Amino acid sequence: MGIRNHLSPRSLELLTGKEILLPDHFGGIIRKGLSERGFKVRVLKDCEWTALSDRVRIMSIADYNQDGILLVDINGRLIADLNDADDQVWVPS
Repeated sequence: MGIRNHLSPRSLELLTGKEILLPDHFGGIIRKGLSERGFKVRVLKDCEWTALSDRVRIMSIADYNQDGILLVDINGRLIADLNDADDQVWVPS
């Protein structure tokens, strides 16, 4: 499993100069691959809120299958991105 399994190289070009936020996946393969390509990468601590501004905070929940959930709190309104999550591979901690 490498960087090409999860990200489109053509789409990455659009993110040049931007910080990329990643779940804290085991092994850090995607982080390493993006860093080697010159991208600024921040790995989010698993299951901890990270403030992006006074009104926006996010939480990443990585799973066993190198996928994850993204929770976004905007002024107390919660958005859940479950697009990259599969309920069949979650392992209780």
